[in-house]
Amino acid sequence: MLVASLAAVSFLLGATPRSDEQPPDRSYLFPIQITGVEVRVDDAGQVFLDLDGIIPNGCSRFEQVVQSREGNQISVQVLARHSGAEVCTMIVQIYRDTIAIDGPLPAGAYRVDVNGVARDFAVGWPASTDS
Repeated sequence: MLVASLAAVSFLLGATPRSDEQPPDRSYLFPIQITGVEVRVDDAGQVFLDLDGIIPNGCSRFEQVVQSREGNQISVQVLARHSGAEVCTMIVQIYRDTIAIDGPLPAGAYRVDVNGVARDFAVGWPASTDS
């Protein structure tokens, strides 16, 4: 009987969360919806992106910008983190930022993709093109 009682107490203690345990992290990253990309190039070949976008709800916040370049193709990911909450205010947040592309870039024609919104531009030529 004592063994059964100890086993029951042990089971109950194991099933009760301890106060020092953290709940599981249910947050996740997702790309911000980009609504506008303007490309600016200075005389030294440094490229800046003026970004506009939308973060869809009150449970999400801007997290980070990740960029990579392969040849003349530049990829920029603008990411937000959702808290993982099941219920969120449905209030759109406006995202505006200016980011510098890792560089300066050598003269040439480039394409930048920011969360699926692409722009062509040139560095070191008379005028940058923004399409």
